[in-house]
Amino acid sequence: MDSTGFQTRRQLLAWLGMAGAGLGLQACGSGSDASAPAVPTERQRQAQRLQAQAEACVKDGLVGVVMGRQDGIDAEGLRAAAGRTQLGAGQALKGDERFIIGSNTKAMTAALAARCVDKGLLRWDSRPAELLPGLAAVQHPDYQDLTLAMLLDHRGGLAAFTDGVDLERFAAYLQAYAGTLPATETGRRRFFVDWLLTQAPAARPGQDFLYSNAGYATAAALLEAASGLDFKALFARELSDPLQLAVAWGAPVGAGQPQGHEGASPRQLSALPTVPDEQLAWLAVLAPAGEANLAAPAYGRWLQLHQLALQGRSTALPRGYVSRLQALRPGDYALGWMGNSFEGRSLLIHTGANAGFMSMVALAQDGSQHLFAFSNTFGLRADGSSWVLERLNTAAIALLRPL
Repeated sequence: MDSTGFQTRRQLLAWLGMAGAGLGLQACGSGSDASAPAVPTERQRQAQRLQAQAEACVKDGLVGVVMGRQDGIDAEGLRAAAGRTQLGAGQALKGDERFIIGSNTKAMTAALAARCVDKGLLRWDSRPAELLPGLAAVQHPDYQDLTLAMLLDHRGGLAAFTDGVDLERFAAYLQAYAGTLPATETGRRRFFVDWLLTQAPAARPGQDFLYSNAGYATAAALLEAASGLDFKALFARELSDPLQLAVAWGAPVGAGQPQGHEGASPRQLSALPTVPDEQLAWLAVLAPAGEANLAAPAYGRWLQLHQLALQGRSTALPRGYVSRLQALRPGDYALGWMGNSFEGRSLLIHTGANAGFMSMVALAQDGSQHLFAFSNTFGLRADGSSWVLERLNTAAIALLRPL
């Protein structure tokens, strides 16, 4: 990393994401339920309502929005798009563009870990020192009982790396480091984990819940060590390719793809500045926590697999992953999902934020429904709350309620 650090704190937050904030789905007033006039079928009414909510989000300041939903497991999912790929320019969104899903990547990383456990590459109770040579001699003693499962449930006690403070600590270490720095992403991730696990825990490992992007980076390092593959190659082989998700990493590239934006309010929005390649290389260490990008149709298929699996159907999702989600209670967290209760319904929810993008997802725990929203808008107020996620939350509440 260069001596200038990571640009401004707000720009850093837009790249790093604020994944732990706003995970709850909460009713706060009636929302903006722009119901369409009656049409012959309920499906058409739902499609029109979905489109109306996407357009309402853009009217309230989001640059672009793509939403998807599926009611039941046999019908085709619905999709709606509004806004543009770039603020004041670009192209109108069609609904098949790629968006960074931020911390909604975590569920995918957890599913990959479950597949590796099923294959016998490692165990849920595998410890970093067992898989990473040389770590036992230098790691902080409080991490001696740290396990893969703890990392994926945010009970590893590791620093959050959801704000600039943690990243700047690591940047200072890099700047002072006199040796040769690793040249590969796998090497950089191992270098990061070696440093991370020598630090005192930020919470009690195995006991306290502390949302941690670094925990998912550490889990990825364990998967790399157990498989002999770099994380992204392993992810493609075991998850993305078999499930036809076509996941890529980092900001979407190519003509017609959305650009990330950030601002403390709609009037303050601007395109996210380009980050130097050297900084991006180190930010990619945290990719397993929140850097996946994919198109809405593929994400809808990912969620449809969850609906099928939650209803007991046979799918390609690992059974150990699915069983944890079926047992998840409101307020608890496991494998990239938070349990939630909304007006008598049990949901699995999550939000994501990275590189000028934000997203949210709600999945009925009984498999009856899913709903998601992507935006190429990152909005964080001075107090840390997100006006973008609040607006998406309002839309979700309106859409989850019956017609």
